[in-house]
Amino acid sequence: MAEVYHALGLHMHQPLGNLLALHNSGQRWEARQILWCYDRPTRMLEGYEDVARLHMSFSGTLLKQLEDPGVRETFGDVVNVEDFLNRYRRSNIEFVGSGLYHPVYPLCPPAEWDAQTEWWKGLGRHWLGRESFQGFWPPEMGFCMEMIPMLKRHGYRYVLVDSIFIKPKREMRWEELR
Repeated sequence: MAEVYHALGLHMHQPLGNLLALHNSGQRWEARQILWCYDRPTRMLEGYEDVARLHMSFSGTLLKQLEDPGVRETFGDVVNVEDFLNRYRRSNIEFVGSGLYHPVYPLCPPAEWDAQTEWWKGLGRHWLGRESFQGFWPPEMGFCMEMIPMLKRHGYRYVLVDSIFIKPKREMRWEELR
């Protein structure tokens, strides 16, 4: 029997400035819920490091907010951002890369792709504690085949893509494709 592999992936994202915007608009409760969601994954993995495998993507716009002293101070009574980032650094989570400002690469000029990708890698190395990232999660699953050489230059070995990019080896019913 063939071995089956399953990758569980989570994508963490916030539009730039959204956490403080929610707080300042009177929707503080929603911002608190969001921050608890970022704090929770490492807590759920505690004690299961030997069997739990998780792939995570953090958008650059979220990482930029998490490094902001104003965000950390504003939500200090909700979560300790430095603490949960330290737990992510120590975890066995496989982080996958992205673009800094959550760009839909096929809609951006290709001349910007390298900068978006390298900027995110710098943030990822700093805040997530990894020297390299094997996988890439295109923002909004915006992928095109022209991205492959650029991703390879940046050291990526695989890309998470929508099912439209996957061609089955045999005829399959639509529900099997999903």
